[in-house]
Amino acid sequence: MRSVFFVSGLMMVASVAYAQEQSCTYALDKNTVTVGWTGFKTTQKTGVNGTFKKVEVKGKLEAKTFADLMKGLKVSVDKMAIDSGNPVRDTSLTEAFFGKLKNSISGKIKSVSEDDRSLILALDFNGKTKDVPMHYEVKEDKLFSATGNIDVLDFGAKSALSSLNERCHDLHKGADGVSKTWSEAAINLKGTITKSCK
Repeated sequence: MRSVFFVSGLMMVASVAYAQEQSCTYALDKNTVTVGWTGFKTTQKTGVNGTFKKVEVKGKLEAKTFADLMKGLKVSVDKMAIDSGNPVRDTSLTEAFFGKLKNSISGKIKSVSEDDRSLILALDFNGKTKDVPMHYEVKEDKLFSATGNIDVLDFGAKSALSSLNERCHDLHKGADGVSKTWSEAAINLKGTITKSCK
Protein backbone atom coordinates (compact mmCIF):
# COMPACT_ATOMS: atom_id res chain seq x y z
CA MET A 1 0.00 0.00 0.00
CA ARG A 2 2.82 2.34 0.91
CA SER A 3 4.44 1.72 -2.48
CA VAL A 4 1.21 2.83 -4.18
CA PHE A 5 1.22 6.11 -2.23
CA PHE A 6 4.93 6.55 -2.93
CA VAL A 7 4.48 6.09 -6.69
CA SER A 8 1.46 8.40 -6.66
CA GLY A 9 3.48 11.00 -4.81
CA LEU A 10 6.29 10.82 -7.35
CA MET A 11 3.79 11.22 -10.18
CA MET A 12 2.30 14.29 -8.52
CA VAL A 13 5.76 15.84 -8.06
CA ALA A 14 6.61 15.12 -11.69
CA SER A 15 3.31 16.64 -12.81
CA VAL A 16 3.95 19.80 -10.80
CA ALA A 17 7.49 20.09 -12.18
CA TYR A 18 6.18 19.61 -15.70
CA ALA A 19 3.51 22.25 -15.20
CA GLN A 20 6.10 24.67 -13.86
CA GLU A 21 8.32 24.01 -16.85
CA GLN A 22 5.43 24.71 -19.22
CA SER A 23 4.83 28.10 -17.57
CA CYS A 24 8.29 29.35 -18.36
CA THR A 25 8.93 32.11 -20.88
CA TYR A 26 12.08 32.57 -22.96
CA ALA A 27 12.97 36.07 -24.10
CA LEU A 28 15.61 37.52 -26.39
CA ASP A 29 17.04 40.96 -25.72
CA LYS A 30 17.34 42.20 -29.31
CA ASN A 31 19.65 45.02 -28.23
CA THR A 32 22.33 42.47 -27.29
CA VAL A 33 22.35 40.62 -30.63
CA THR A 34 25.68 40.72 -32.46
CA VAL A 35 26.82 39.21 -35.75
CA GLY A 36 30.49 38.46 -36.23
CA TRP A 37 32.84 36.76 -38.63
CA THR A 38 36.35 35.39 -38.91
CA GLY A 39 38.19 35.58 -42.21
CA PHE A 40 41.50 33.89 -42.91
CA LYS A 41 44.73 35.00 -44.58
CA THR A 42 48.20 33.52 -45.31
CA THR A 43 48.88 29.85 -46.03
CA GLN A 44 48.99 29.34 -42.24
CA LYS A 45 45.31 30.38 -42.17
CA THR A 46 45.66 33.26 -39.73
CA GLY A 47 42.27 34.39 -38.47
CA VAL A 48 40.99 37.98 -38.63
CA ASN A 49 37.92 38.68 -36.50
CA GLY A 50 35.29 41.33 -37.01
CA THR A 51 31.70 42.32 -36.27
CA PHE A 52 28.95 44.26 -38.01
CA LYS A 53 28.22 47.47 -36.12
CA LYS A 54 24.61 47.81 -37.26
CA VAL A 55 22.28 44.87 -36.70
CA GLU A 56 18.50 44.72 -37.15
CA VAL A 57 16.52 41.93 -35.48
CA LYS A 58 13.00 40.81 -36.40
CA GLY A 59 10.94 37.95 -35.02
CA LYS A 60 9.37 36.72 -31.81
CA LEU A 61 11.12 38.16 -28.78
CA GLU A 62 9.27 35.87 -26.34
CA ALA A 63 8.14 32.24 -26.54
CA LYS A 64 7.32 29.23 -24.36
CA THR A 65 10.31 27.22 -25.57
CA PHE A 66 13.81 28.11 -26.68
CA ALA A 67 13.29 26.51 -30.09
CA ASP A 68 10.10 28.48 -30.71
CA LEU A 69 11.87 31.67 -29.71
CA MET A 70 14.71 31.20 -32.17
CA LYS A 71 12.82 29.71 -35.12
CA GLY A 72 11.93 32.41 -37.62
CA LEU A 73 14.33 34.95 -36.12
CA LYS A 74 15.70 37.20 -38.86
CA VAL A 75 18.87 39.23 -38.53
CA SER A 76 20.00 41.84 -41.07
CA VAL A 77 23.30 43.73 -41.03
CA ASP A 78 24.77 46.80 -42.66
CA LYS A 79 27.59 45.25 -44.71
CA MET A 80 29.40 48.60 -44.92
CA ALA A 81 29.53 49.13 -41.14
CA ILE A 82 32.17 46.75 -39.77
CA ASP A 83 34.70 46.69 -36.96
CA SER A 84 37.78 44.48 -37.20
CA GLY A 85 39.74 46.44 -34.61
CA ASN A 86 41.77 48.17 -37.32
CA PRO A 87 40.30 51.23 -39.15
CA VAL A 88 42.65 50.86 -42.12
CA ARG A 89 41.69 47.21 -42.53
CA ASP A 90 38.00 48.14 -42.19
CA THR A 91 38.34 50.49 -45.14
CA SER A 92 40.01 47.80 -47.24
CA LEU A 93 37.33 45.25 -46.36
CA THR A 94 34.41 47.55 -47.11
CA GLU A 95 35.83 48.97 -50.33
CA ALA A 96 37.44 45.82 -51.76
CA PHE A 97 35.09 43.09 -50.49
CA PHE A 98 31.79 43.98 -48.83
CA GLY A 99 31.22 46.89 -51.19
CA LYS A 100 31.55 44.51 -54.14
CA LEU A 101 28.73 42.25 -52.93
CA LYS A 102 25.21 42.44 -54.30
CA ASN A 103 22.32 43.46 -52.08
CA SER A 104 22.36 43.30 -48.30
CA ILE A 105 23.34 40.48 -45.91
CA SER A 106 20.72 38.78 -43.76
CA GLY A 107 19.95 35.44 -42.17
CA LYS A 108 16.82 33.67 -40.96
CA ILE A 109 16.76 30.69 -38.61
CA LYS A 110 14.74 27.94 -40.31
CA SER A 111 14.93 25.22 -37.68
CA VAL A 112 16.33 24.49 -34.23
CA SER A 113 17.22 21.11 -32.67
CA GLU A 114 17.64 21.24 -28.91
CA ASP A 115 18.72 17.57 -28.87
CA ASP A 116 22.07 18.21 -30.55
CA ARG A 117 22.13 22.01 -30.09
CA SER A 118 22.07 22.77 -33.79
CA LEU A 119 20.17 25.11 -36.06
CA ILE A 120 19.85 25.89 -39.75
CA LEU A 121 20.40 29.48 -40.86
CA ALA A 122 19.15 30.52 -44.30
CA LEU A 123 21.87 33.01 -45.20
CA ASP A 124 21.25 35.63 -47.89
CA PHE A 125 24.69 36.71 -49.08
CA ASN A 126 25.63 38.36 -52.39
CA GLY A 127 22.11 37.82 -53.73
CA LYS A 128 22.15 34.06 -53.06
CA THR A 129 20.41 32.19 -50.24
CA LYS A 130 21.87 28.97 -48.84
CA ASP A 131 21.31 26.91 -45.69
CA VAL A 132 24.17 27.07 -43.19
CA PRO A 133 24.31 24.46 -40.38
CA MET A 134 25.33 26.02 -37.06
CA HIS A 135 26.08 24.72 -33.58
CA TYR A 136 24.86 26.70 -30.59
CA GLU A 137 25.28 26.85 -26.84
CA VAL A 138 23.69 28.82 -24.03
CA LYS A 139 26.16 29.63 -21.28
CA GLU A 140 25.45 30.17 -17.60
CA ASP A 141 25.53 33.93 -18.10
CA LYS A 142 22.58 33.40 -20.48
CA LEU A 143 24.66 34.26 -23.53
CA PHE A 144 23.42 32.48 -26.64
CA SER A 145 26.15 31.80 -29.19
CA ALA A 146 25.84 30.05 -32.55
CA THR A 147 28.74 29.37 -34.92
CA GLY A 148 28.99 28.01 -38.44
CA ASN A 149 31.19 28.00 -41.51
CA ILE A 150 30.67 29.25 -45.04
CA ASP A 151 32.61 29.42 -48.31
CA VAL A 152 32.02 32.73 -50.08
CA LEU A 153 32.57 30.98 -53.42
CA ASP A 154 29.32 29.10 -52.77
CA PHE A 155 27.63 32.51 -52.85
CA GLY A 156 29.24 33.63 -56.12
CA ALA A 157 31.64 36.04 -54.44
CA LYS A 158 34.77 35.08 -56.38
CA SER A 159 35.26 38.55 -57.85
CA ALA A 160 34.89 40.20 -54.43
CA LEU A 161 37.40 37.76 -52.94
CA SER A 162 39.86 38.41 -55.77
CA SER A 163 39.42 42.15 -55.25
CA LEU A 164 40.27 41.80 -51.56
CA ASN A 165 43.28 39.59 -52.27
CA GLU A 166 44.61 42.13 -54.76
CA ARG A 167 44.04 45.03 -52.35
CA CYS A 168 45.75 43.22 -49.45
CA HIS A 169 48.28 41.20 -51.44
CA ASP A 170 51.35 42.07 -49.36
CA LEU A 171 49.45 42.09 -46.07
CA HIS A 172 48.23 38.55 -46.68
CA LYS A 173 51.70 37.08 -47.10
CA GLY A 174 52.86 34.59 -44.50
CA ALA A 175 56.30 33.42 -43.47
CA ASP A 176 56.58 31.54 -46.78
CA GLY A 177 56.11 34.76 -48.75
CA VAL A 178 52.92 33.49 -50.38
CA SER A 179 49.87 35.77 -50.40
CA LYS A 180 46.59 33.98 -49.76
CA THR A 181 43.05 35.06 -48.92
CA TRP A 182 40.87 32.09 -47.96
CA SER A 183 37.35 31.73 -49.31
CA GLU A 184 36.26 29.97 -46.12
CA ALA A 185 35.00 32.05 -43.20
CA ALA A 186 33.40 31.43 -39.83
CA ILE A 187 30.26 33.30 -38.80
CA ASN A 188 28.71 33.75 -35.38
CA LEU A 189 25.47 34.99 -33.90
CA LYS A 190 25.21 36.01 -30.24
CA GLY A 191 22.60 37.44 -27.91
CA THR A 192 21.25 37.33 -24.36
CA ILE A 193 18.43 34.87 -23.60
CA THR A 194 16.47 35.11 -20.35
CA LYS A 195 14.19 32.45 -18.89
CA SER A 196 11.50 33.31 -16.35
CA CYS A 197 9.14 30.82 -14.70
CA LYS A 198 6.03 31.50 -12.65
